[in-house]
Amino acid sequence: MINKQIKTVAVLASGGNSPSMNNVVITLIRKCLYYGIKIKLINNGFKGLLDNKISNPNLQVLSYFYATGNIFIGSSRCLKFKELAYQKKAYEILKKNKIDCLFVIGGDGSYHGAQALKKLGMQVICFPGTIDNDISSTERTIGFSTALNSIVTNVDAIRNSFDSHLGVCFVEVMGRRFPDLAINAGIACQAEAIITTENILNYEQILKIVNETWKNKHRSCLIIVTEKIYGLNGLPTLKQIADKIEKATKRQTRVDVLGYMQRGGVPTAEDRNLATRMASYGLDLAINNPKKSFTIDFKKGRITHTDIDKALKMPLKVIDKGSLKEFIKYCKM
Repeated sequence: MINKQIKTVAVLASGGNSPSMNNVVITLIRKCLYYGIKIKLINNGFKGLLDNKISNPNLQVLSYFYATGNIFIGSSRCLKFKELAYQKKAYEILKKNKIDCLFVIGGDGSYHGAQALKKLGMQVICFPGTIDNDISSTERTIGFSTALNSIVTNVDAIRNSFDSHLGVCFVEVMGRRFPDLAINAGIACQAEAIITTENILNYEQILKIVNETWKNKHRSCLIIVTEKIYGLNGLPTLKQIADKIEKATKRQTRVDVLGYMQRGGVPTAEDRNLATRMASYGLDLAINNPKKSFTIDFKKGRITHTDIDKALKMPLKVIDKGSLKEFIKYCKM
């Protein structure tokens, strides 16, 4: 039996888009229709909420978006939502629209925005939509699998080119403070080195790796680097390091920043399934626990949940240093 306290819900996406966010929205819409619950779509994240950009789902276009990497209701980053006055404004807009529960898809910043509304009295359920895989309460985030596969596909193509020209290439990938994309892509692509916040290398160390790869008859040297390391905190840029490597080795050396292609593309089956299962679980959780707020998580092969306040107090997710260290032992051989 459906809990009558939940009559109308709403969903928004916040922060950087992540492939398969659409599958969360689509599943929520379909299951709400099944349960007889009204669902509203908030366009363009918390910014759209403040602008009262709230609409009804269009069932005719619903099925076109399950296989796309965009988020069809739009997303945004809204810095002013950190201010209490705007949080109160958003809460009043939700109440005016008779929203009983708000579903939020996004990363850490989005979770904090949702928590602010929870403190004002709104029930919120958060889904981990971020390619970075850096949400502490869950082992896997929606979009990580797709982004990783996109990186691997592009790095494989880069390898083809640099094998042909006996060159060196630094490939910068997203991930911010958490290097799961770099580590997993580097291992999958047999990179000659992986540079993360836990493994920052200077010019001399990189030159040594490059020379060892030539000594061991590699046709190319690919180095995977997590973004926002070089060119900051007194470190040279990757371009400056690449220029020095090329001068020292007389081999073509380039920097390839993969950029926003990592946020798009056709979602993998893994991401689609994860998003769909999380959305279904999250709606049932909200219905059976009115007024309570949670994050939806994936742990040990199961969909589960964590109280939102507890989730946001968790320390940063532990980096898989073991896999990185083991790979580094032999990757230049």
